[in-house]
Amino acid sequence: TTLNATRRQRQMCIRDRWHDPVEELVRESLQDYCQLTPSQVDQLLKDRSTTLRLLFDNMESLTERQRRTVCGRIRRFMSDHRQHQYILASDPAAFDAGLFRGIHLDILVIQRLERRKIRHFLQGLVQTVQIGPRKEEQIGERLLETLDRSALFDLAAVASFLVRLVRYAETGQYPTSRAQFLQQVMGEMIERALVRVEGGQGVGTDTEEVLQAIAWQMQSRRSATLPLTEVFAIMDRVRGNREYDLEMFYEALVEAKLLAREGIEDVRFAHDRIRAYCCAKEIVQRPDRDRVLEEITASLGRLTRLRWWGETLVFVCGLLTQDRKALKELLEVIVYSVNLLEGEQAFLAARCLMESQQQKLPGLYGFLKKLREQVASALA
Repeated sequence: TTLNATRRQRQMCIRDRWHDPVEELVRESLQDYCQLTPSQVDQLLKDRSTTLRLLFDNMESLTERQRRTVCGRIRRFMSDHRQHQYILASDPAAFDAGLFRGIHLDILVIQRLERRKIRHFLQGLVQTVQIGPRKEEQIGERLLETLDRSALFDLAAVASFLVRLVRYAETGQYPTSRAQFLQQVMGEMIERALVRVEGGQGVGTDTEEVLQAIAWQMQSRRSATLPLTEVFAIMDRVRGNREYDLEMFYEALVEAKLLAREGIEDVRFAHDRIRAYCCAKEIVQRPDRDRVLEEITASLGRLTRLRWWGETLVFVCGLLTQDRKALKELLEVIVYSVNLLEGEQAFLAARCLMESQQQKLPGLYGFLKKLREQVASALA
C-alpha cells in the first residue's frame, strides 16, 4: 500500500528552541490526512508490509541552521523507518545533499512549465463537456484558444493554477482575463481557509482586507516578506472586537496556501501573482488611489521599479472596470510617459492594454485601438 501523505511542513520551533521532532510532525499529518487514531498511526508506521510515501515540503523557507536541524531529524526518522519512501521538496539553492551523505538520493529538479509543454498537454486533453443539447467541445482545445487569446500562459505555467484552469474548464468556465481568474482562485482559497477558523463570524470579509493590507505593505516596501509581528498586528487591527483566534486564522491562511512562512520571523505570499493581485485590489480601493498610481507610474523609467510594479499594474487595469475614466488616464500614462523603444516598457504597456481589452468595455474600443497602434508602431 502506498500512501501519498502530502502536507506542507509545519513550523517546528518557538523562540529558537526546537521542540517538535519529525516523528510528531509525521504522526499529526497522518492523523489529519487519513483520519486515524494515534494507535492506528503507530501500527501504520511500524508495519513492515506497508509503504508510506512522505513528502516534506517548503524546506527553503527555513534558515540554514534550521534546515540542518530538520534534515538531521528527518535522517534519523528515515533510519528508524526504512520501509517507507521519502521526498524532500526544496529550492535547489537551499538543498544540501551533504546532509544526507551515505543515503541514496534521486534528485529531481522541478521547473515552471514551458509554453510548449502546456500546449502539448492541452492538445492531448481530449475530455469533452456538453455545452448544448446536441453539442460537445473538447476542453483542451477551448482552453488552449483562451490562453492564446488572453495571454495567460504565464499563469498556466504554475502547476496549481493549471490544475484549476482545467478543473474550471470541466464545468464550462474559462478565464476572461487575468484579474477574473485570480479573483476566482482567491475566492476558492479563502473559502478553504474559512473552514479551519472556528467562531469566525465576519472572517470572510476580513480575509481579503488582511491579505490586501499585507500585500500593500510588501509592495510599497519592495520586499517579498513581512515580519510575522507586523502580519499579526494587521490581522488584529482588521479583526477589531470579533472573537476568532488570530493564530488559528494565520494557520488557516498558510494551510490554504495563501501565505507561507519564511523562516521563523517572516511571512510571504505563497504565489507572487497572488501578492500582486491583492496589492492591486488594495490600490483600486484606496481613497488616495490616483496619487498612489501617479507615484508608481512616475518611476517606471527605472527598470527595477518597472519589474517590481509591472504585474500589479496589469491587475489594476483588469480591476478598474467600474471607473473607465481612471482606466483611460492610467493607460495613457503607461503608454505615453514611458520610452516605448525600451523592450520591457513596451511589453508592460502591451500587457496592460491586453488586460483592459479582455474586459470588453463599451465605448473604449476606439481608445484602446489607438493605444495599441501606438505601442505596435514603437515595436516595429
